[in-house]
Amino acid sequence: MDIMSSFQNIKSKNYNIVDTYEYVKEIGSGAFGRVWIAIRNRDNKKIALKIVPVPWHDRVIRELIDREIQTLIDLTKPECINPFVVCYYNSFYDEEKEQYYIEMEYIDGKEMFDFVIDKTISPTLMYRYLVLIARDISMGLKYVHDKGIIHNDIKLENIMIENVTIIPKIIDFGLSCRNQDRMGCNLSAGTKEYMSPEYVTSKQSLRLPASDMWALGIALYAGATKKFPYIKTDDINVIFNAIENNPSPRLNTPNSLLNDIVNGLLNKDPNQRLTPTQVINMVDTVMVGPPPSPTQPGYFKSPKIPPARTISNLNDSMELTPMRLMRPLSPSSSSSYQSEFTSSSSSGMYQ
Repeated sequence: MDIMSSFQNIKSKNYNIVDTYEYVKEIGSGAFGRVWIAIRNRDNKKIALKIVPVPWHDRVIRELIDREIQTLIDLTKPECINPFVVCYYNSFYDEEKEQYYIEMEYIDGKEMFDFVIDKTISPTLMYRYLVLIARDISMGLKYVHDKGIIHNDIKLENIMIENVTIIPKIIDFGLSCRNQDRMGCNLSAGTKEYMSPEYVTSKQSLRLPASDMWALGIALYAGATKKFPYIKTDDINVIFNAIENNPSPRLNTPNSLLNDIVNGLLNKDPNQRLTPTQVINMVDTVMVGPPPSPTQPGYFKSPKIPPARTISNLNDSMELTPMRLMRPLSPSSSSSYQSEFTSSSSSGMYQ
């Protein structure tokens, strides 16, 4: 019985659990496997089920998958407390089929890439959305970094936007690494358009928490302009040369707050680059006044979506609620952008 079957028995090597699933729809695929919308029959829960074929003898790939699973466990167990990081439920390895099954939160939404090319959203409104996304993803990254983890592949395709709430969530921790002794990590993998200057100029492939913030800046810049800041080419050396030798990209839109956030994130000096806390405070100060002291008990410990707020700088004094005041978005037509702005959906060795 293969994964196209309606039901699948999964026997775990590590757990005395047998789960059955009803497969609804395949929603993604990549170098390491496929992702399905599935119904977990024991509790009728809709989940995203990642299925990764890995032969038992392939220790390298198994260690990569095990590392991703351990990262997800560290971020979401014993409970999922950050609304901007995808929630992990459980995982199994089926020895007979030699496949991993990873249960994740199902997000009813779209990749940020598809969101930003939605032509039903006016540029003015998109800029305001991007400010909110910058704030929320910074909340997620602060939580991730505080756990000693660097994501290493923040990009438009690894941020999901919920359809109704427009709340973003960070997904895909397959390239994440540990921030050992706060010195960063060394990893020769990622997506070339989002590589940071410290990575490009380091002989050790240096990755820092600040590298995630640079990548967020690139995603926001691309979302606002519908293009990446450096020359469009598949030649890695040309892109890396531009990152190293050209001035920092500068965003210039009618939204000054978005400009300040993106330009602060795209500072080539990681020590001068905006931190997650600084981005959060920039947006929250505009929305709800000066933030409380970071030493206040509970501050940033249990991040939540802000209550109703009035944002003159963001939304022309329109009141925003936790539902983001937005209607569900209609399906987009992205063909007009594809020749100039294409998805860099593959991860790994600069694919």
